Amino acid sequence: MMVVKSLLLHEVLTCSDPESVCIIDTHEGRTLSYGEFYASASRFAGYLMGLGVKPGDRVGILLPNGWRFAASLYAIIMCGGIAVPIDYRSSEREVEFYVKDSGAGLVVCSSERRVDESTGVRVADFLEDASDGGASVLGGSLGGVEDACIFYTGGTTGIPKGVVLTHKNILTVLRGLSAAWGLREGEEVFVQVLPMTHSGGLNCCFNTALYAGGRCVIMRRFNSEELLNCIEEYRVSVLVGVPTIYGELVRKLAVSHWDVGSLRVCFSSGASIPEKVARDFERLTGVAVNVGWGLTEASPQLTVAPLGVFKPNYVGLPISGADVAAFEGDKRLPMGAVGELGVKGEQVMKGYWNNAEETRRAFNSLGYLLTGDVGYVLPEGVYLLGRRKNLINTGGYKVWPHGVEQAIMENPHVKEAAVVGVEDEKYGEVVKAFVVTDGKITQEELKAFCRTLLAGYKLPRIIEFRDELPKSSVGKILHRVLKEESENKGY
Repeated sequence: MMVVKSLLLHEVLTCSDPESVCIIDTHEGRTLSYGEFYASASRFAGYLMGLGVKPGDRVGILLPNGWRFAASLYAIIMCGGIAVPIDYRSSEREVEFYVKDSGAGLVVCSSERRVDESTGVRVADFLEDASDGGASVLGGSLGGVEDACIFYTGGTTGIPKGVVLTHKNILTVLRGLSAAWGLREGEEVFVQVLPMTHSGGLNCCFNTALYAGGRCVIMRRFNSEELLNCIEEYRVSVLVGVPTIYGELVRKLAVSHWDVGSLRVCFSSGASIPEKVARDFERLTGVAVNVGWGLTEASPQLTVAPLGVFKPNYVGLPISGADVAAFEGDKRLPMGAVGELGVKGEQVMKGYWNNAEETRRAFNSLGYLLTGDVGYVLPEGVYLLGRRKNLINTGGYKVWPHGVEQAIMENPHVKEAAVVGVEDEKYGEVVKAFVVTDGKITQEELKAFCRTLLAGYKLPRIIEFRDELPKSSVGKILHRVLKEESENKGY
């Protein structure tokens, strides 16, 4: 088992052979060794200090996936700043909010996309050959600054909140994932396909690769065929994705051949993966999908299933000493009882940026972060039933959308499915399903199929076929958007 290598995230870079490959950027066709990456980040850190960045200053990053994003992030924390990754797909209005809310006075950009400097925000272009301007990098001493990054939540329950993650928070997750996956020091090859601007994409993939002394193949964005080519060409051993990515890979692998024999760990988190997709992926690759559970406020990972173990609703064992329990308000429930899951652990956030009230509300009186997820805990690990706010109450019966989605996905003509509750005069709510198919099944045929798998009260009363479902930048289906669309239509 690996141990924490440092107290500061960027010190991880100095623990590997400086000559070994660290990054392969497929978009730019650029390969950097650990020594080259550290030198580039150090130079840019000095440049930022020359621009006046001081310990504790927030610095935004508005760059796409790539080695430049990685170097900018490490440069910011090297000089004591707090990195604020900004989703590259964000609207101008969203970017303005993130910058203003975090108090970032400087944003690292490229010629491809820039922020509006008329708002008073300064722009720093990432310069590969930046001179440090005579400034010296602080190295291991950040003047007492423990915060590393501020990641913004998706704003699904209101205004996005800035989650403050410390170096210790992040390193705790890297240590936990390395142990759970049994990573081989200096041997693993990761592929970065999720956005690096999100805690899951960054910490579960790129930063874990560096912690294990491995190499990371960075893709600009997800494309199933390009991803399979990367796995084959670079002999990728660790794939970190979300359910929609695995669904796309299954569809490609079912009709064409790629050599994916190098894969050893295929991790899926962020949402429940349909059982059919997981079974098909294992059949086509020989590797079982490894699942876990977490949230941005936990840096982001809380649990990981043992490799090779896949069970419905099961999300694995707590990592890095995390304490997970079910609660009813402030009352801790006995093992096996269903309630809202709460957690304590060193990966749990310091709090929300400049938002003491929301920070206070996030924790119960026992100091557990309340996750908003409902489930139960058994000796073998944690079982997740769904988001508390997504529970459907139809005629007094409780329906978890995930169970209905799993049943719909069992049909071979279904590619994707999302289930929400919509208002109904008679039952209060009824189940509505949004489905993407191959065009070879009707709504009535799909309803008949569901009747063979689901109790009557769980059946979708409304099925709407779609060409595609709305997704976040990390590929998660946006149930909230579908529910709002239905409410606006009046059904």
